[in-house]
Amino acid sequence: MFIIDIQGFTNGCNFICKEIAIMNTVTGYWQHKLINWTVQNLHGLPWDLLSPSAEDFLYYEQITTFIKDFVQDAPIFVKGHQKKQWLERIITNHITDLYDAGCPRYSQKDIQIQTLF
Repeated sequence: MFIIDIQGFTNGCNFICKEIAIMNTVTGYWQHKLINWTVQNLHGLPWDLLSPSAEDFLYYEQITTFIKDFVQDAPIFVKGHQKKQWLERIITNHITDLYDAGCPRYSQKDIQIQTLF
């Protein structure tokens, strides 16, 4: 089972992924990648001014392969309908929106949460 978190923005009618983190809930192993679409197509500025290494970046065309290689055919959990819809367009795994499964929003809980980003 995997948790995927995606950060991005809407460009017209399209959701554009700018970074992605995937965590294996069994092993705790995770990866975080920056997507270079915004650098190449939007503003030309590096996303992280601390100059991450080339291995921290993916070309937009590599996202699907990166996800499939990491999760294979395991179930996936995400938070948010837009993220779920975006993933359903590029992979065939069973994807559950944690909000639909009763997971409370961060603003509804009085706990400390550490994100992958």
